[in-house]
Amino acid sequence: MDSRVVERNVEGSRQSYYLNQRNLIIHSNDRNERIWPNANHFEVTIPNPYKNVQSIRLGNIILPKFTESTFSNNNRNLKLTVSVDNITSTITTNPPVKIEIQEGDYTPIELANELQNHLNMNVYRAFDGLPTKFMVTYNPIKKKLLFVLTSSTSQAPKFYIHCEINEPYSETDSNRQLRVDVFNKVTNWGLGSFLGFKKQKYSSEKATAPILAYHESTETTLINANDQYIEPDFELRTDHTENEVYCIELDKINQFDEVTPDKIMDIVFTNNEVDQHTSSFFSEVVQLIGKGPANSGTGVSHFNPPLDSLNKLKFKIRHHDYSLVDFKNRDFTIILQIVTLEPDPFKVGRLRKPEFYEK
Repeated sequence: MDSRVVERNVEGSRQSYYLNQRNLIIHSNDRNERIWPNANHFEVTIPNPYKNVQSIRLGNIILPKFTESTFSNNNRNLKLTVSVDNITSTITTNPPVKIEIQEGDYTPIELANELQNHLNMNVYRAFDGLPTKFMVTYNPIKKKLLFVLTSSTSQAPKFYIHCEINEPYSETDSNRQLRVDVFNKVTNWGLGSFLGFKKQKYSSEKATAPILAYHESTETTLINANDQYIEPDFELRTDHTENEVYCIELDKINQFDEVTPDKIMDIVFTNNEVDQHTSSFFSEVVQLIGKGPANSGTGVSHFNPPLDSLNKLKFKIRHHDYSLVDFKNRDFTIILQIVTLEPDPFKVGRLRKPEFYEK
């Protein structure tokens, strides 16, 4: 704050003021749960309203020790469509089959096993009589998955992974306010994005000779001759970095501006690929995976002229894409430093700052 401007105004008004800081602590579990069932969006009333509010600063926030699931319906990255050529009839390709992994977090090997079992249970068994079997393995050297369709006969049929499909998902309280369709994102656009695929249809290739895993201690065959296989373009990702950054909105008190992906129709007709949103949120908070409540935030809002009265605070905790943080029945604590401009009866014509305001 520019103290010279304040002193000039103060002298003209024949009244001296000082900046008084009060700390307000709010626990999300003190909200009215019948009106605000989720900790990511609620309003509280301040019993004793603050007058002449000059600034509000994020003092601290203590989040629960948790991380949102990388794979979830909220993130819309559970489904994958696969189809297989039919070699036992005149039908060229069997109807596509949609698999859906369970919500949660995976190690690379766990995710490979999850996909393999779904493929064999839902795709292989869907086509009676096909002597084929899927194998999904993780290569820790390339950090990639390998999808293989092997056969007990002379040749495995071709198979296809359909990453060009925008898979349908049910709407949730957390993802209802998305600024842009998840499938239209550049990254994190669905399960295929995390598996290392592009938004396109993939066709398997026939192996002309066995392919070995030379990084294993013993000779291991990854692909036999005549197997069909698909290797993604990019590395496997089992973390969701978007989930590590939260935006805290305080209704009518926000001070951060941000840019977000524009709507697809706007991109087509105006060539504007982003929208700017002014006063979009109050503070950012970073919660690194495994770090628990060790968070950071730099939110502070100044008001000129000061707010006459502050008697309500409405919170929203969201991600950059406007999806709400899924706390899953957990609560958090936030501390706000509220500085008010109060009359000073002891000095005339000056602005007095307590020592703590300089820190």
